[in-house]
Amino acid sequence: MSAGASTRPVITFLMPHQVLQPGYDYLLERKLSSIRREIKDSPIGPDLERFMTAAAGSGFTERVRFATGFQVPVRLLIQTGRRSDQLTVTDLAEFTAACHDRQERTDKGHQHYLAAASNAQRVLFHLGIVDELPRSGGPVPFAERLAEVRPPIRDTVIAYLESKRAICQPKTVSALATRLKHFGVFLAHLDRRTRSRSGAGVSPLIWRRLLVPGETTIAEWHAVLQATFGWGGEHLHRFVIHGTGYGISYLGGVGFRSPL
Repeated sequence: MSAGASTRPVITFLMPHQVLQPGYDYLLERKLSSIRREIKDSPIGPDLERFMTAAAGSGFTERVRFATGFQVPVRLLIQTGRRSDQLTVTDLAEFTAACHDRQERTDKGHQHYLAAASNAQRVLFHLGIVDELPRSGGPVPFAERLAEVRPPIRDTVIAYLESKRAICQPKTVSALATRLKHFGVFLAHLDRRTRSRSGAGVSPLIWRRLLVPGETTIAEWHAVLQATFGWGGEHLHRFVIHGTGYGISYLGGVGFRSPL
């Protein structure tokens, strides 16, 4: 969504009136400071006022109340198009995930958003809207982050991420977890063969970790895979490297002879 000097006031008016519901890719990139003037007489005005009153009752200072209210609840109400009493823990989790994705995509800090999300969940709990208090601290467990991934794949991914913790920075492992989550969900939704294997209860998945020299050719790598998995070269397959396909993906196709 493009917001220039001429269109931004219109967008700012339409969002709190729930006519326009942009995604978090837009909402997290805008400070929305000018939206305060539009909220009072908008449909989300009473919801925000209720939130602010509950935040005061929970002991939050005025500065924290306003920072939290305009960083999280306003964005949640705009993005979901629902009333505050219809918000869920899942909505908060999606907001937090969007913050993580934004940091990985832009390298911009997101701690202020995460702190505000935690405060917002406490207030919503105080209001009886959600039934869970926020996590007290520390990273979200892999099993929770990968909850949407089917069990056989999830178990393998978690084992891989745990091994990475010993040799990689936490930020690197977190980025890997996010990418692997998206990949696992993609497999579950689009690859029927993966779904059927998962449904058949094949757990854990059969996999190997291989260490080969950097100068290994594709032909040599193909041979290593055949030997490692006990294959006999009867399955049509190929490797895609930087957009270029190598291998036998159809009968009579070119073999594995190009260097990596």
